[in-house]
Amino acid sequence: MFASTSQKVSTALSLFRVTCTGILLLSFLPTILYSQVYNGNATLTKKVNANGVSSNGLNGITSGVSGTPGVRGWFYFNITSIPPGSTITSATLNYPTASGTQNSSSQANQLNALSFDPQTLSGTALYNALVNGATNVTNLFTGRWSGTHPLALNTNGPNGGNVPTATNLKNFIQARVNVGFNYLAFSLVRGSNNLYNFQTPSLTVNYVPPPPCTNPPVAGNTVINPSNACPSTLRTLSLNGATFGAGQTYQWQSSPNNLTWTNISGATVAQYQTNITTNSFYRCVVTCGSSSTSASAQATVNNYLTCYCNTSYPNGCSSGDEIKNVTITGTTLNNNSNCSPGSYNFYTSPVHNLTKTVSYTLQVTLGSDAIGQHAAAWIDYDQSGSFEVSELVGNQTTSVGPNGTAVFNFTVPATAVNGQTRLRVRGGDDVPINDDESCGNTSSPWGEAEDYLINILTPAPCNDPPVAGIINGPDSVCTGTNYQLNATGFSTGTTLQWQSSVNSGGPFTDIPGEISAILSVTNAAADFYYVLKVTCIDSAFTVVKPVTIKQSVNCLCPQPTITIVLLTMKLPMLRLVF
Repeated sequence: MFASTSQKVSTALSLFRVTCTGILLLSFLPTILYSQVYNGNATLTKKVNANGVSSNGLNGITSGVSGTPGVRGWFYFNITSIPPGSTITSATLNYPTASGTQNSSSQANQLNALSFDPQTLSGTALYNALVNGATNVTNLFTGRWSGTHPLALNTNGPNGGNVPTATNLKNFIQARVNVGFNYLAFSLVRGSNNLYNFQTPSLTVNYVPPPPCTNPPVAGNTVINPSNACPSTLRTLSLNGATFGAGQTYQWQSSPNNLTWTNISGATVAQYQTNITTNSFYRCVVTCGSSSTSASAQATVNNYLTCYCNTSYPNGCSSGDEIKNVTITGTTLNNNSNCSPGSYNFYTSPVHNLTKTVSYTLQVTLGSDAIGQHAAAWIDYDQSGSFEVSELVGNQTTSVGPNGTAVFNFTVPATAVNGQTRLRVRGGDDVPINDDESCGNTSSPWGEAEDYLINILTPAPCNDPPVAGIINGPDSVCTGTNYQLNATGFSTGTTLQWQSSVNSGGPFTDIPGEISAILSVTNAAADFYYVLKVTCIDSAFTVVKPVTIKQSVNCLCPQPTITIVLLTMKLPMLRLVF
């Protein structure tokens, strides 16, 4: 079992000192993105299993790989302080081991250098790359590590041997610095039966800064990695065959047609990372006194509708852990279903329309299992081919019970991109679903996922002045009660804003974030008065809706009514015969 608390450490730490030889010595602590504690041991790194599920961790103090076989971990160093073109003289990558480690006599461990950014791959793709040894994965060391000595990849090799390993590390760093990369990534794969608790890895690099840049510089060729990918994939732009030197500057440019070029704001490093959402060309202007421009390269983008990640439920949905109905009120979506093969179904037709700025209610009816019934849903509003946490429609974190229905009220944002996109619904899960678990496994091995095609529309032009409509809901409630107000009859194509006041005559102020037709109020504690502001160009306001607190005597449980029914009985007639 493992802990589920996570922490993200976004900035690497760098320590600098100048040696007597004039060589700058840098010691780095890695940027540890996510981590996991297994069996109570403080072992941290980002880990991914064969199902593509990344595990989250406890803190940002230590790093390593531990746990069951089949887990692959990686870590990350920020090396922006090493100037591109520097000469690497030596490097040491050190893993001090903690107590309680256990070595394997049957299977070796591996340390790999990654020529790709692990953040750009899905969990499954990353796992496969680390397991299969892709062309951009370099094995630095394979062997068995002692549980009492650190693994130091330096001139003495790991645990005092193997000079080629240190050479491989140096060559890897040199190749990355030569092309201006600003990070180093490594993966750590433990052998079967190994248990290692590494303290935070450290990297020490000795280097000689490059000489002054050459005028005119050579810009070389633009390299885009990967050249073809989905919109949500982070791409790396770098230079091949360029000269590097102190004082040299960079400006990346983009073009839709390889003719008209625009500077990319902030893209002023030799190696630049960005998301690319449309087919575009890229080049870099390299300046040392005069300027040269790299040969351009094109980045192509896959259709986002083909980019969505897979879901997985190892134990399936046949035990009452299913989605039985998905409905969005006011639309054509009202779909009854049973447990699907593979616990997943993509309903490609019909396409269901949603209008920007309009509020809807999504209802997800779940299966009969009594252990737990949870649900969550996402809509890819930006058409990136992925479901971000910011695109969460709703998350039912408490079980709705057997055959229960999760209800999510949501408003399509005005910033949503017009056209077709996907709605993803997950449900039937025994335990709550995390907001970021739209892909792969969830925290429950039981459940089901369904995808639907959604078409985002621009609202029809509103009429001005608008009609405000009316507010429906209770007039009075008991203290501590939760209640809802629902606005109807207002003009379409308008924006909404709920306002409240403690006085019937105002002043009324906006309730932050309440811009849909439904206002939910929890734990009523005082009298409040509400209006809905409806805006086209001008604004209209509903009639004030009061919701007051009842007197306590009216909130007591009613006394039971006792009805006494007097029964009469008819006795049979007795006939005497003499």
